[in-house]
Amino acid sequence: MLREAVGQLIGRVDAGAPNGTLAWEPTPVLPADYADELSRRSAQGRITVETLALAPDGEVAAWTGVVVPPNAERAAEVEGTYVEPAHRGRGLGAAVKAACLAHLRDPLRVHRVTTSSDDANRWMRAINDLLGFRPVEVEAIFEARVHPTRR
Repeated sequence: MLREAVGQLIGRVDAGAPNGTLAWEPTPVLPADYADELSRRSAQGRITVETLALAPDGEVAAWTGVVVPPNAERAAEVEGTYVEPAHRGRGLGAAVKAACLAHLRDPLRVHRVTTSSDDANRWMRAINDLLGFRPVEVEAIFEARVHPTRR
């Protein structure tokens, strides 16, 4: 049950967050596909750490995931953080991300983590600032309209 719910949330990370002018569609991850991805990561020596917040009815209200590389010199990467709209405004995004980071510190002894957020996502940027993330680079995203009649 949780794997299916997490797959639904993962599929809404990009679509449910402010992304400036980008228009993302939800892309749910099926439980079998996510199990395959976790197995692939494990075979590569990577560790996936996920933290969930459950609503009183047992539904997944918030999720965050971090992928830890096998090489300790490389930073772990936040895969995403998502809070269902009905549960926003209660600090769940910050709570699941903070809990995940705490687990990375102890027992995994991860010392560097990278994350990203669109400038338009002021909520996640505030959470990242609260948790000690600092900007180190800016990514330029370019968009082109493809015209099928032009070559």
